[in-house]
Amino acid sequence: MNEMQALNINPIIKRRTNLSESINNPVNNNEKPPKDSFNLSWNNLNMHLHKKVSSKFWKKSCHKKVQILENVTGNVNSGDLLAIMGPSGSGKTTLLASISMRVQGEFSGSLLLNGRPVTKMFLTNMSGFVPQLDLAFEMLTVSEHMEFMARMKMDKHSKDDDRKKCITRLLIKLGIIKCINTKLSSLSGGERKRLSLAVQMINDPPLLFCDEPTTGLDSWSAASVIDQLRLLASSGKAIVCSIHQPASGIFDLFHKVLLLSGGKVAFHGLVKEATIFFRKQGFEAPVGYNEAEFLVSIISVENTAQKVCSAWSNKKKMNQKNIGNACVANNHNLNSFSEKVGMEYKHYCLIENPGIFTQLYWLIWRSLIAARRDNKIWLIEFLALMGIAIIVALPYMNILVNIDQKDVQNVQGLMYLIVTEIIFTFVYSVFNNFPPEISILLRELANGLYTPGPYYISKMLLMIPRAIIETFLYTSIIFWVVGLDNKWNTFFLFTIPVILAANCANAYGTWLSATFESIATASLVSVPIDLISYSFAGTFLNLASIPNYLSWIKYLSIFFYSSEAISILQWEGVTNIKCDSREGLPCIATGAEVIDYLGYNINNYYKDLLGMLGIYIMFHILGYLSLVKRSKKQPVY
Repeated sequence: MNEMQALNINPIIKRRTNLSESINNPVNNNEKPPKDSFNLSWNNLNMHLHKKVSSKFWKKSCHKKVQILENVTGNVNSGDLLAIMGPSGSGKTTLLASISMRVQGEFSGSLLLNGRPVTKMFLTNMSGFVPQLDLAFEMLTVSEHMEFMARMKMDKHSKDDDRKKCITRLLIKLGIIKCINTKLSSLSGGERKRLSLAVQMINDPPLLFCDEPTTGLDSWSAASVIDQLRLLASSGKAIVCSIHQPASGIFDLFHKVLLLSGGKVAFHGLVKEATIFFRKQGFEAPVGYNEAEFLVSIISVENTAQKVCSAWSNKKKMNQKNIGNACVANNHNLNSFSEKVGMEYKHYCLIENPGIFTQLYWLIWRSLIAARRDNKIWLIEFLALMGIAIIVALPYMNILVNIDQKDVQNVQGLMYLIVTEIIFTFVYSVFNNFPPEISILLRELANGLYTPGPYYISKMLLMIPRAIIETFLYTSIIFWVVGLDNKWNTFFLFTIPVILAANCANAYGTWLSATFESIATASLVSVPIDLISYSFAGTFLNLASIPNYLSWIKYLSIFFYSSEAISILQWEGVTNIKCDSREGLPCIATGAEVIDYLGYNINNYYKDLLGMLGIYIMFHILGYLSLVKRSKKQPVY
């Protein structure tokens, strides 16, 4: 090892050594006692979730009520770093999400702050939750991500300078200031975890919940993250972590541990007392064996787990000063609330979220930055649309020169191609709009960053410019290559219904992607809807021949409104169509006759525009309602 490496590593080794010396004496160590001590306690907490299961009969799915937590009792004090440990499926994340009130399910039991009931809003405001899986817009830089989060989380009356100072202070404190201009997609695992921690520390919450903070990290990065959490706890914060199987050195950094097995508590207390308790039950780790791994292995086996859980339950019953009675008053409902939560935490009740317009502005700001840096798909779709315009236009060049009866079918086929290609292009491009972001959306809504309305409106507004610009260029290529009309006013009137059709397609695609969880499902549902819609467009079925009880369907069709509008513009000025009786075809002499033959009404141009506007509004209302419904589902933690 050279001199430079020694200089870089020695301070960290010294810091780890100092921490290790104080591990087994969390009260009398050199860490400063918290200024405002508090206690979060949970007593006889039971949690039931409704899980989707498939039955054997016709593979029909149904919901089954499953108990995840059973009479779980524990507490955490300011200055504590508590580890929730247990085998996979033991309920660690569920317990973490339950005591932080970030899970949806059926609760029973009591959750108290300083012995008093607490509401979900208050607990959410005064706590941070660092999820195991960090979900964010990967194209943003650290600075931009922190700026957005600060705008959403901090009080709306906070000054810009205060926000900047807060962001800089947190990035320096957590050692990621050097990454301030780095994209999130380029961060290492350890840097990503620290950034997640920085986001949750924006409002300086006294409570911090971390779900598997060491998952996916190497031993050095994992130790560094837990070191940072212990330092935060030393400043008076209460930190609760779910952790699967930490290394011995990492496990020793925790003050307390809560062991779960099958949703039941196997032990809760100081780390050093866990070994003593298990030894009394006849379980002792071999010399040199990872203590944390040994404890988890014991409670992973059903027989030994039951023995340990029973022993711990009996110990609680015998001990009049058990953890649950320390600060917990029984028979309190989880949703009840007392104003006397402590004056030192009163300001968390007074935090005012940013207004709707502020939320809208910053959501648009974030989406624009992400779209600008991830523009490959957009560019490919744009070039594909322009290529389609050329392919559609070339076979129809000079079609209106000396128009005859055969050209009636050709022109009407062109009108249909123009609208169908633009509708399908924008519907399927929007299918990718919501599904990739829904996990981020659910989590950010659950954390109260913003409401569904501004998010949906931001997406709706961002789709409009693209629909206008791309459709205008697409229509221009076809219009002038084919030579539909040499008048500019006719050209602009021609582009309007096509642009409206593109925006209606956006609204329709948004509704589908907001309603269904997967792109495949949305595509499957769209097939019969599209089939019915374009069947009533007037190209495959003469609208005049449709029975009255089915004629109303055309008024729900984007294809009908757009096809009729551009057909009216194309045919209303045509007064002379060649007719040769030797061809054996019906003779249609004027454009007005063509419109009538197709079942269209020559006076319906502006009615068609209003019809498409109505469809646009209808699908966006349905899309918003679908998004609100999905936002009530459980976020991924």
